[in-house]
Amino acid sequence: MDKIVNKINQLIKEENNKKKRLGILATDQTKAYYKDKNVIVVSLGNRNHPEEIASSLFRSFREMDEQNVDIIFSEGIDKNGIGFAIMNRMKKAAGCNIIKV
Repeated sequence: MDKIVNKINQLIKEENNKKKRLGILATDQTKAYYKDKNVIVVSLGNRNHPEEIASSLFRSFREMDEQNVDIIFSEGIDKNGIGFAIMNRMKKAAGCNIIKV
């Protein structure tokens, strides 16, 4: 988990200089590790309950859209069960622009 949080924080630092509105889709377990005040952080829910993440995914996308976010960074989840469908939807939303950590 630390590798993912560190990578997203690194990417945020790199993008912050480009004057874009940035957002992070995190989980309840990691939301507090993103401290940049210029970044909108939204929790998808509890990582241990993928059905919670599935039900909040589109709401989270809409929230980022309403906040006029230009770039969204998101943590991935385990692809077992419903996680496969969640990650498929996230992959499509990202235009297949995925960075694996």
